[in-house]
Amino acid sequence: MYFTLPGEPVCKGRPRFLRNGATYTDAKTRAAEAAIGWAYREAAGAAARPLAGQVQIGMLFCVGTRRRKDLDNMVKLVMDALNRLAWRDDSQVVSIVAIKRQEKPARTEVMVGVIVDTTTSEA
Repeated sequence: MYFTLPGEPVCKGRPRFLRNGATYTDAKTRAAEAAIGWAYREAAGAAARPLAGQVQIGMLFCVGTRRRKDLDNMVKLVMDALNRLAWRDDSQVVSIVAIKRQEKPARTEVMVGVIVDTTTSEA
């Protein structure tokens, strides 16, 4: 499964705390996660189901501004957005490749796939 999300990549925001100790996710992070989810659904089609087995993911973040962005925070946003959507549980993800480039047009490219076991045991 492959999809591209146009626009400046977004970093996962830190959790915010209320006076009563409760936490919440800021609106910018929620909106970015929703956009990634919709892009995945559109690429996967109406009958898409979470993948089973071991999953690999590749991400290319093309950043159009010189503003500092941490690669790990961009990866975290994509991973959280696709959890329970592209795979059942994030423990299924066994391989992550992520690249950040200074490049226009700004975009996020994501590829998700199942790792197929090609070994055969002959007894």
